[in-house]
Amino acid sequence: MIVHTYILRCSDDSYYVGTARGDLDHRIAEHNTGSLGGYTASRRPVTLLWSQEFEDPAEAIAAERRIKGWNRAKKEALIAGEFHRLPALSKRKSRHKPRAARPSRRPNGPPQDEPGADLTDAGGTTHAPAGPDARIACFVPSITELLIDLGLAGKLVARTKFCIHPVDIVKDIRAIGGTKKVSIPKLEAIAPTHAVLNIDENTIEMAETLREFVPNIIVTHPIEPRDNFALFRLLGGIFGHAREAEALCSRLRAAMADLEAFAAKLPPARVCYLCWKDPWMTVSRDTYIARTLALVNLETVRHDADTRYPEIAIDEALIEETDFFLFSSEPFAFSPEDIAGFAKEHGLAPETCVSIDGEYASWYGSRAIGAMAYLRRFAQALPRP
Repeated sequence: MIVHTYILRCSDDSYYVGTARGDLDHRIAEHNTGSLGGYTASRRPVTLLWSQEFEDPAEAIAAERRIKGWNRAKKEALIAGEFHRLPALSKRKSRHKPRAARPSRRPNGPPQDEPGADLTDAGGTTHAPAGPDARIACFVPSITELLIDLGLAGKLVARTKFCIHPVDIVKDIRAIGGTKKVSIPKLEAIAPTHAVLNIDENTIEMAETLREFVPNIIVTHPIEPRDNFALFRLLGGIFGHAREAEALCSRLRAAMADLEAFAAKLPPARVCYLCWKDPWMTVSRDTYIARTLALVNLETVRHDADTRYPEIAIDEALIEETDFFLFSSEPFAFSPEDIAGFAKEHGLAPETCVSIDGEYASWYGSRAIGAMAYLRRFAQALPRP
């Protein structure tokens, strides 16, 4: 889906910079009706002055953050298309090192497992270390668990209702909504200093709203298990728990090495990972889930380069190319009856339709450590061709 970064002129002649998925005209109309709330609601009408399309949401978010930091003259040069003037109009030299908008992608090889304090997130923002009074609101279930495992439970002041692990600790952290929508009045009252988001889990609209009153937005986007090393160090570095982060890195490194040695003996198999029903949905290869399964030589079918979670039809061609159908426990909780019914309806052997723990398959963060042992057990149980 196309994502737009845009600049508006408000009725008080101030500029507003934002991002929107899909139809930009619809987003501008929402600003002008005031339905979005936030900065523009009391500064209507607004006028669109500039926009740019991105295919990668991380690049759009990075552009938004960059432009928001520009002075008025530099924004006006961008609006006028006077790009040659931009360098001279900077208030100061950038504090950020040039880098790709998605730091976890490394086309020339796998992400490096290197100790260090690179505090640049997936949106391209370089963060300063937080002080002792940091108050964290986390809207990513797997990262809430990670923050607790980093020893930061005492700094967590808000979570989503889907942040369920570890249960004995999260029960004492206030839940204020889901991953797509939260109670803004409740969150404002809590006054977090940091909010942790994820490109797949949360929406750009949610990030925009939070930026109006949360000083620090940390954007994450692991797309393969090795990205967890950087994730551990990012959050450990920001919140002063680098030693705990390195301890988790050591555990993950050992677990991945054990799994790699085991997987070297496994023949490949083709799988269709089903995460939703009505409509049926699967995962493309450019997802954390697909790359996790690849660790045990399970190749996902029905890849769609334009959609990370495509809708699919269960047809003869799919059945022919698939060795195993994997039914995830989340977000759609497939029951044993669902799986047995699917096998019967499509004339499949029961052993080719298998339940898989969706948390171990899809949760990045500290759960990835236990996922390595789970994947080994799961792969051993499959009757591969």
